Amino acid sequence: MKKISSLLFLTVFTLLLFSGLASPSYCYSGAKAFVVDNNGYLTEKDMRDVLNRAESFAEYTSLNVVVAICDDIGPDKSDRGVVDFADLMYEDLCGIDSDGLLLLINNDTEYDYISTSGKGINYYSDYRIERMFDLFFDYIKEKDYRNAAIGFLDAAEYFYDQGMANNQTDVSWKELDPYDTITFLAWTFMVSLFVGIFAGLIVGCPVYFSNKKKYSLQRAVTHSYILNNSLLFNQATDTYLGTFTRRTYSPVNSSSGRSGGSGRGSRSSTHRSSSGGRHGGGGRRR
Repeated sequence: MKKISSLLFLTVFTLLLFSGLASPSYCYSGAKAFVVDNNGYLTEKDMRDVLNRAESFAEYTSLNVVVAICDDIGPDKSDRGVVDFADLMYEDLCGIDSDGLLLLINNDTEYDYISTSGKGINYYSDYRIERMFDLFFDYIKEKDYRNAAIGFLDAAEYFYDQGMANNQTDVSWKELDPYDTITFLAWTFMVSLFVGIFAGLIVGCPVYFSNKKKYSLQRAVTHSYILNNSLLFNQATDTYLGTFTRRTYSPVNSSSGRSGGSGRGSRSSTHRSSSGGRHGGGGRRR
C-alpha cells in the first residue's frame, strides 16, 4: 500500500511538472508570451531562444506576444480566413481585446499575417507593420523560422520605443468601422435635415399666412413705370491680341512623414474577428 501511494505521488508530481512546462509564460508585467510550433520546425534550443526573447519583449512592453508557425489554418483558405484564424488564436491565448500582437507564419497558404489587439493597434500602424515585414520576411521565405521570429520581436520592440503611432481610441474595439462611420454620418445628416425642415415649416407657416392677410399684392402695369425712350444700349467690342504665360517651378516636399505619430503612416486599419474582438494588422504573401 505504501509503494502504491509513493507511485501515485510521483505520477501526480510528474503530471504537474509537465503541465507547468506546457503552460504559457507569464512575465512580471502581467503580459503573456507564447511560441506555438506544433509541427516541430524549431529545435529545442531555437524554441528556448525565441521564447526567451518573447518573454523579454512582453516584460519590457507589457504587451502580450505570440509567435505561431502553422501548417493548417482550417477549412477557410482565403486571406480573410487567415486573418480570422490569427485573430482567434490571439484571443484564445491572450484574451479578447487585450493589449498585444501575434505573428502567424502560415505555411498552409503562405500568406503570413500580424494581428494586433488593444494598445497593439495604436503602436503598430499599417505602415509600421509593413516595415516590420521588411526586416524579417526574407527569413520566412528561407524557412529560417528562428531568426524570423526573433527579427519580428526585435522589430516590434523597436517600433514600441518610437511611441504610439496613433491615438485612434483608447479602447480600440470601441472605434467604428469605416462603413459604420459613413452610415452613422449619413443617418445623422438625414435626421438633422428632416428636423430642420420640420422646424422651419412650424415657424414659417404662421408668419407667412399672417403677412399674407396684411398685404394685398397687385399686378404691375408696364406703362406705369416705363418712360419712353429712356432705355439705350451701347455696343462694345474687345480686340484679341494674344496670351502670355509665366511659369514658376515649385518643388514638392518629398517627405511623407510616415513614421512616428504623424502623416499617412500613423493610421491603423481595424476590423472585428468572428468572435467580435477588435483587431488591426497586416499581411504579406510569399
